[in-house]
Amino acid sequence: MKKLIALLLVLLTGCASASKPKLKSIPDLPFQERHIIAVMEFENNSGNSNIDSLLYGLSESVVDELLKYDRFRIVERKRRDDILSEYKYEATGFVDDRYVKHLGKHLGVDALLFGSLKSVTHKEKKNHGGLAYNIKRKTEVVLTARLVSVNTSEILSSSTVSSHITQNESVALLFARSGNMTDEATAIRSALDIAVKQLVNDMASRTPPKD
Repeated sequence: MKKLIALLLVLLTGCASASKPKLKSIPDLPFQERHIIAVMEFENNSGNSNIDSLLYGLSESVVDELLKYDRFRIVERKRRDDILSEYKYEATGFVDDRYVKHLGKHLGVDALLFGSLKSVTHKEKKNHGGLAYNIKRKTEVVLTARLVSVNTSEILSSSTVSSHITQNESVALLFARSGNMTDEATAIRSALDIAVKQLVNDMASRTPPKD
């Protein structure tokens, strides 16, 4: 019996892991060389409308991360929303030259940052081992963004990044469990938090100084 209990304790080892953003060290820019930008709302292009609510506040998270790098000057969200409302612009990623120029002019910015949630995938694998089995669940998100010049509609920089959350749960004798599986929405949010850090770092490193 003691051996059985010891075996169960070994089998019941649950854990969670996440991808770690690979952040580059990026030098500051002189104030006059920083682009004035507005961050638009991120679109859900994953094909799953049930997760629309998870994108609420994502643009604010992007702004918070951008402010950690002295490379941009950012228009506050309220001003952006006031202009969008006044001129009946859309806040998400529909882009044509006229839209970019008109909105950029009213906002007084050099560039607009558009982004989207490109995909969300869930993979689950169950491994059996005698009296127990292990469930491994991986949630991965892909974010993409582009910074578009309001004068030329040129893409100044772009990036696509992915991040994931991996969770493990072990079950023995159909009643003993170890490991905490979060719900799908929580896993997606956690993966998005990581992806935003990587995306902004990538965009900051790729965006050239203002002429």
